[in-house]
Amino acid sequence: MSGGEGEVRTDLEAFDNLKLSLKGVGVFDGDVNPESIGENCARLPGGKAVEILFKESAMGNIARLSEISGKEGLPIILNGIEGADHHDWFEEFAKELGVSKAEAFGMLFRLWIELEQNEELATEFVRSIQDIVDAAPH
Repeated sequence: MSGGEGEVRTDLEAFDNLKLSLKGVGVFDGDVNPESIGENCARLPGGKAVEILFKESAMGNIARLSEISGKEGLPIILNGIEGADHHDWFEEFAKELGVSKAEAFGMLFRLWIELEQNEELATEFVRSIQDIVDAAPH
C-alpha cells in the first residue's frame, strides 16, 4: 500500500518492471487530476481525498459513528480533532479511539458507505478497476 501520489506511481513502475503476467492497478485519491493519473489507474470516488470524505462523514453523523465504533465520548473526541489537517485528523482519530488505522478505516468506511449515493459511487469505482483488469493482456 503506497502513501501519496508519487509513491503510487513509483510502486506501479516497480511492479511493471517485474514483467509479470499480472497487471498492477494504481488507485489515487478522488481529488487527483484525472488527466494526470495515466493508464491502469483509477481514482477513489467522491472527488476528494479519502480522509476528507471520512472526516466530513464523521462530523456530520456522530451518532451513527458512535454506534459503529462502540466508543464512548466520540463527540468530545471529534470536537478535539476537528481543526486538524485531514491527514492528521485520520491519524488522530485512530489514536484517540485507541484503535489501529486499519480499524479506524473500517469504521469510517462503513459510515461513508451507508450514506446516500455512496454505495453507487463505490460500485462505479469497483467497475472501473474491473475494466482495467479486463483490458489487461492475458
